[in-house]
Amino acid sequence: MAYPLLIFVKTGLQGCGIVLASELAKAGFGRRLLGTMRTLSPQELGQFLDDWRKDLRVELRNNISGQLSTRHASLASNVPDNFPSLNVVDLYLNPTVHDGEFDPNHSIAFSSGEPGAVDLAKFSASHFRWGRTAQAIIKRYGNAFFPAMAIRQLIQAAVDIDHGSALPDSGCPMIGKIIRRREAPDTCFLQEVQVLLVISLKLIRQICASLPGPTVTDANVLAIRHVATKFRAWLPIDMVRVVLPARLAAFELQSPATKRVKTSGTWQFFEFVHADMQSVSEASENVTCGSVAATSGPASTLSCARGQ
Repeated sequence: MAYPLLIFVKTGLQGCGIVLASELAKAGFGRRLLGTMRTLSPQELGQFLDDWRKDLRVELRNNISGQLSTRHASLASNVPDNFPSLNVVDLYLNPTVHDGEFDPNHSIAFSSGEPGAVDLAKFSASHFRWGRTAQAIIKRYGNAFFPAMAIRQLIQAAVDIDHGSALPDSGCPMIGKIIRRREAPDTCFLQEVQVLLVISLKLIRQICASLPGPTVTDANVLAIRHVATKFRAWLPIDMVRVVLPARLAAFELQSPATKRVKTSGTWQFFEFVHADMQSVSEASENVTCGSVAATSGPASTLSCARGQ
């Protein structure tokens, strides 16, 4: 939904903030605009935009879709006839990219600030239906935001190791014990491991303190932290092998022969055979000799024994 939302925020509709933009995007205006611009000729586009702006004004006045939290009659009257800026829309549809050949010797930089868990908590408490209590919001975090933070730490650690500024097994404080692995159809059978997330007490206190309402007690903070000990995330096994090789090696040594993984409501079984080829070969020969002995009598049994 990011592109449709940005159409309203970045293309000059004065008085339209991110909340109203998200509501209009949910009502389908952004997706309808972007989808149609890819298919119409320049001659047809002018008539379409006239109709699109007319429908937008009607939506702002009457909230026909039911997606708006309130009506915006004044804004509807101020939608300009040149909205949206087609040049800006085209930048989203056709972003400029480097058209040269990729240089394998060029180091790809990764730069990203730590996700603002506290700021997002304040925003989500007032704009999303995530609940207004610390317990409800942190539970939501456990399903999506905390795993994303762990992935971000994993990527940053891999880049630091690649640049020689960090050592393996020295980063990723949010990534805890590895508990199982999978190859699921949901992720195109990418090999992954599931880890327990380590959510610091400091971060939980900061999130609690940022929310409106009564102050969260220490007992409540500890209760939330107990819930957070159950948060988990799936991580690509190849990245974990680079960043946390010792932890992954320990898990692979201790993991049982069969892993039971639930994906899309279906139990799947992944078997890991730890027998060497010599053992398999010997077992095969024993089975073959036993079969010969059973069908051919003592003479065949003696012959088989001599062959061994």
